[in-house]
Amino acid sequence: FIVDAIVSNGGCGSALAHLLISSEESVAEMGCSFASSLISPLLTDPRGSGKALQQCMGTSYVGLEAKDDGLSSYRQAALALVVGEGSGSQTEVSCLPSLIQIIRSGAEDSWGGKARSLKLQVVAGECLAAIALAVGHIVGAVASTPDSSLYLRARKALEIMEQERMYDVAFGIVTSASSRSLDPSRNTPRARLREAAGLTLLALSSCSDVAASYLMSNKAVSKLLTIASESLAAPSALRGEWASRGLCYLETSAMLLLRAWKSDDASCLILLLDALDAGAVGLASRLVTSRVYLKHHDRAYSQMRIKIAVSYMLSAMFGIARADDDKDNAVGASRLYSAVDADCAAALAYGNTNETSGANGRTDLVASTVFLLSATLPYALRFANEEAGEPLPMMDL
Repeated sequence: FIVDAIVSNGGCGSALAHLLISSEESVAEMGCSFASSLISPLLTDPRGSGKALQQCMGTSYVGLEAKDDGLSSYRQAALALVVGEGSGSQTEVSCLPSLIQIIRSGAEDSWGGKARSLKLQVVAGECLAAIALAVGHIVGAVASTPDSSLYLRARKALEIMEQERMYDVAFGIVTSASSRSLDPSRNTPRARLREAAGLTLLALSSCSDVAASYLMSNKAVSKLLTIASESLAAPSALRGEWASRGLCYLETSAMLLLRAWKSDDASCLILLLDALDAGAVGLASRLVTSRVYLKHHDRAYSQMRIKIAVSYMLSAMFGIARADDDKDNAVGASRLYSAVDADCAAALAYGNTNETSGANGRTDLVASTVFLLSATLPYALRFANEEAGEPLPMMDL
């Protein structure tokens, strides 16, 4: 009720925007902190970012209305930061450009030679990530009712985000030299900023054709998979132990591959080859066969989210390869199957066999994935039949 009251009384409008553009660091920091307090649950609650891949493929099993998961007030606040509270006023002021300018100040000479403090950039980055997640969720969830006011406001917000090239800003942070030098095991402000940018890319790639095309053309899949492989072992610097630090990069890679597969254009094969060059098969094989530690709920939830992302990524890769297999020169299919065989040979050479191995000791990515899905199915069916809240996202897998 408090968040709704603030939004309905214009608390996300021009007054807040003026705080954000203040040259006084403390004033701008106060504005950013206030905005963050309205929308931060979209980052810290697993439901805020848990359905992007499912919505992309139309496989989410729950009601898709934003109000169903208890986060609708925070999503409304996020929209209000971009397009106002929706009263029809022609004088609405968006806070989005001010937030983006704070981030840009860290890389550009846009404040007269003085960059905003890293602390302020982190809070602004977290606000942008929460806004992007809210818009992405609403655009994906309410697409079946495109005439609804909520959907129209979200589309308007997305247009502003595209005009401000929010995807370019986020991708620049993720791939910057300072981010590449980060120790993946340390929880630092710059690690939080990078992860916030990664979440922004995930949300934008789920709902924006412009952002997805930009990322594909900049070979984001290979870069993001490399980042993910380096940081999946560490807990999130931003969201807590229920999410891996590398999860957002893995999910964004999966999202781009899914979109390419659905589009069935020339970008499909290019993205598949980029993913293979980045070691996607070896990474997926390692993650699919990794153990889930059920005694530690947050850690188990994190591991399940990773397996879900890997499963979607593999479905897109094999889907692209299957379409390519019908062509005379099936480069994609040949490369994918060769990578799977090479991964299997490496597992045999190093003795990495497990319960998914066949009679000849052979274990490969396909067999491991089928074993994972079959092992998960009884748990998913149990929760579906009992209509009970499941502790882990088994049905999503």
